[in-house]
Amino acid sequence: MGELTWGTPLFFDLWMAGMAGGAYFAAFLIHLFGADEEKRLLKLATYIGVPLVLLGVLAIIIDLGEPLRAFNIYVGLRPWSWQVVSGGGAASLRAWPPSVTFHLTSPMSLGGWILVIFSVAGVALIALWLAESAESPEQRGGFLGWVADILRPLVPATKALTWIGFVFAILLMAYTGVVLSASSQTLWQATFLVPPLFVASATSTGLAALMIALQLTGARERAAVMAQLRKALTVLVIVQLVVLVGFLLWLSVAGVVGPLISGTLGLFFWVGVVLLGLLIPLGLEFSALRGRAVLASPALVLLGGLVLRAVVVIGGQM
Repeated sequence: MGELTWGTPLFFDLWMAGMAGGAYFAAFLIHLFGADEEKRLLKLATYIGVPLVLLGVLAIIIDLGEPLRAFNIYVGLRPWSWQVVSGGGAASLRAWPPSVTFHLTSPMSLGGWILVIFSVAGVALIALWLAESAESPEQRGGFLGWVADILRPLVPATKALTWIGFVFAILLMAYTGVVLSASSQTLWQATFLVPPLFVASATSTGLAALMIALQLTGARERAAVMAQLRKALTVLVIVQLVVLVGFLLWLSVAGVVGPLISGTLGLFFWVGVVLLGLLIPLGLEFSALRGRAVLASPALVLLGGLVLRAVVVIGGQM
């Protein structure tokens, strides 16, 4: 990848895509190990993950400035060619059909396809889950009942689709860091800890989004599930803090940490990422206020994840 000039839409895309992947990743593991037998968290992660990914794609399209350029990631348009017709001497226009493009060496191409496959698998899961829970056409009537009746035989495919979603959730979290580290910007190339840092942040923000969604959907009776999620979030925030320290030390040794931790950008980093996004959530979880601040910790983790991506994206281009 060459020089990049990315603005606000990019770090919103990285934030939303990472959050979607992290939420699905966490929910899948919770279901896999038997703590969510009804797949409530997995369904919730899918319901919030697909819109987040689609919003992230929209943000990238906006950042490109020319919406049609976004399709170049998926489709290569061959040029028009003229062919002289023998005999009559007239020229006829021959148009070659578009070709699907997939470049293993291009993080943008890989990321684009990861976004698409994760979204398609998520939409298919939602459709099959709705069909599974829908009443019969005789009871409901109408078009929706008819569609549910058609999809119901495909419900067994949900198991395979959940695994596909899990694999691409991991790729989705990794992509949000790889797409930066594969560029020519010095700060992003100076350390291999950009992808691990973004994966740790994606997992914590995804789990935080799950906690907020679970609380807002009125599932307060699942106190045991919320308690487990809070413990997991605490561990993930500690992991992210450790990776962040390693990230800063590495950049300091490379001599490129300055733009990230000083000046106006440094203020956002220390206050938005370190204080609000990591230290205060940890303090709340280990204090007597944890019972009263049910949404405060996950909300701050979400904010910290957004600010982290903003300062890394902006700092890498300074």
